[in-house]
Amino acid sequence: MGEQSPQPDHSRAPRREGWLRRTSPSTRWLLGVGLALLVLSAAAVIVATVERDADLDPSTPEGTVQTWLRAIANRDFATARRTFSPELRADCSDTVLRNAVGPDEFRATLLGTTESGGTVEVHAEVTVVFTDPLFGGGEYSLETYFVLRPSAGGWEFVQPPWPLYGWECGE
Repeated sequence: MGEQSPQPDHSRAPRREGWLRRTSPSTRWLLGVGLALLVLSAAAVIVATVERDADLDPSTPEGTVQTWLRAIANRDFATARRTFSPELRADCSDTVLRNAVGPDEFRATLLGTTESGGTVEVHAEVTVVFTDPLFGGGEYSLETYFVLRPSAGGWEFVQPPWPLYGWECGE
């Protein structure tokens, strides 16, 4: 009937090496370093994207609160005072603002907004981060309300916002 063709003997065939095995050790090392740098770069982009504050529309109550918080964080008192109503601006001097501005490091989280009789309350949680040379520091959080009203330019504070207190601004 038919003859069967002999099967090739693969046990004697030369083994094929992968491209990585054919490279020199220094090339493999450079490839490893390049891959590590690529992974670190990707991680940095992801962290920078996730950690970035959302830029709120400054013509909204929430955006006005963000403008205030960024201004005090940057010690930009002129911008901070522009968020005040004329009455609050008259009661709260530059000196009071400079002396009362809060901690060096904090973060805020928007919790909600409520309208009430011509004003809007922006509810936020503020977390204050502090360092202490002896005890290492820590943080604490507090909830606060920012009270604003509409103005020709958007929104303005009608009550002293955190970290100011009423007694500091003539209330």
